[in-house]
Amino acid sequence: MRQFKALGPPVPRSAGSRRRPHALIVDDNLSNQVVASAICEVLGYTCEWVSSGKQAIETAAHGGFDVVLMDICMPLMDGVEATLKIRSLPTNAALVPIIAVTANADSCDRARYLAAGMCAIVAKPIEIPALCAAMEQAIAGGLGAGDETRQTCPPKTSGGTASSSLRH
Repeated sequence: MRQFKALGPPVPRSAGSRRRPHALIVDDNLSNQVVASAICEVLGYTCEWVSSGKQAIETAAHGGFDVVLMDICMPLMDGVEATLKIRSLPTNAALVPIIAVTANADSCDRARYLAAGMCAIVAKPIEIPALCAAMEQAIAGGLGAGDETRQTCPPKTSGGTASSSLRH
């Protein structure tokens, strides 16, 4: 778990800290928001959700999020544009790990998402183990904006085939 101070380097949380990680879910589909928040709760996260790229920027600007789950295909402002705007914020909020959650996850799309500043891509329909691994890696590994270690989500884990019906 990482916390940022005034645009300085990350500072580890104290061992006694019991704050649950906090996720921002950005999706224009209410069903997807409900499913994603249920998955986050099962994984031990608290969460908030918004329905547009513009709301994502406004909400993320306040900070306090450990990870953002960003849908790509949304009206008015897509997830790529919202990510670029979050990355340009003049605060530590610009450093939050952003995970693309999308049905459009071919290699060309993945390259575009990573270039925009996303740290991982999870395909819809979401497989819970893949989302869990991507979220844990993004937070523990510090896969935020500009990291040299930026990569796509880890391979599927064996031993669990649970999946959700999260789709665009």
